[in-house]
Amino acid sequence: MLSRWREVTARRPWRISAKLLIISSVVTVIGFSAICVNVMLDMRRGEESLARQTLENLATTIESDVSRNIEIYDLSLKAVAANMLLPELATVSKPIRHLILFDHATTARHFGAIRVFDAEGRLTIDASTLDPLPEVRSEEDYFRVHRDNPDIGLFISRPMLFRGAYSIVLSRRVSDTDGGFMGVVAGSIRFSYFHELFERLNLDPDDSITVLKRDRTIMMRRPFDLDVIGKNLGTQQSWKADNLKAGGSYAGQGPVDATPRLYSRSGDSGPLFVVAGKPLTAVFELWQREAYRIGAVVLALILHAGLDAGARARDWPTCRGRAQARGDGDDGRAHRPEKPPQVRFRHRRRMAPRDAPEGAGRTVDDRCRSLQGLQ
Repeated sequence: MLSRWREVTARRPWRISAKLLIISSVVTVIGFSAICVNVMLDMRRGEESLARQTLENLATTIESDVSRNIEIYDLSLKAVAANMLLPELATVSKPIRHLILFDHATTARHFGAIRVFDAEGRLTIDASTLDPLPEVRSEEDYFRVHRDNPDIGLFISRPMLFRGAYSIVLSRRVSDTDGGFMGVVAGSIRFSYFHELFERLNLDPDDSITVLKRDRTIMMRRPFDLDVIGKNLGTQQSWKADNLKAGGSYAGQGPVDATPRLYSRSGDSGPLFVVAGKPLTAVFELWQREAYRIGAVVLALILHAGLDAGARARDWPTCRGRAQARGDGDDGRAHRPEKPPQVRFRHRRRMAPRDAPEGAGRTVDDRCRSLQGLQ
């Protein structure tokens, strides 16, 4: 029984060592992999945050430029609507009337000439000419909305073909001193303004910029597509306004095309708002390269650790068998050659205490043999 206990005791360290090494290798690999995954996720969040901030700044900048130009044009419309009440207009010549009504702000590039329509929708005054051709616009949205709603203020129409160019029309109501409807003063901002504005920006081909009204009607978009211009996103059941709130962002497929993008929306400070988008593949392009590189290194380390642990686990039984073949005992220590009886006796006598009784350094067998000799 004693020999079997020694055999079990001798075997146990080998098994425990193998398990500990394999477990420690697995834990180390898992811990290192978790750290690498956490670092890569932090990198991904950083790339997304940087792209979101860039898109927010871009959308805010475009919205500020568009709102400033609309405000400048609206000031000219207000001045014309107010000056139409002057009684002197009926007595002065047409050139003087133009000088009174129109300023030079409306002659800027991309701005259409301001026009005045009477209560019946007939064109009466045109800033581009002293003798305008007869026109009737009583059925246009920018005329009817002011005729039916006295307090509408500035109205921005849907994109339309206006005076031979695609434009958005801005209009205001002309009221008399009693609040009666006298007509409409209208102007336009051509699409060329938006094209030039977008061309000044350093954008990738797949980046998108969308200018919308408050009712989510698309006024202008890059990439330009006439089939999309004028489309109202509020009628789409698959897209909700809560997906992209003012000043917020959204990642995924948008309402216009199937390309997944990161979208950022400007605030609500102006009559129009801007949504800037960038494809998710472009947002995470640099991160994906770094992730592939780090992942390859981690995978190589995992394979190396696994192969090393497996090789050690396979070699240990072989090493143990070799140790037993060399004559190692059950306790793992090699047997020493047997000493001669005289040497063993002298060694036991040397190791026995000086004050020990006679025969203390001998074994039981030696004492038995000596007693037999005496007999």
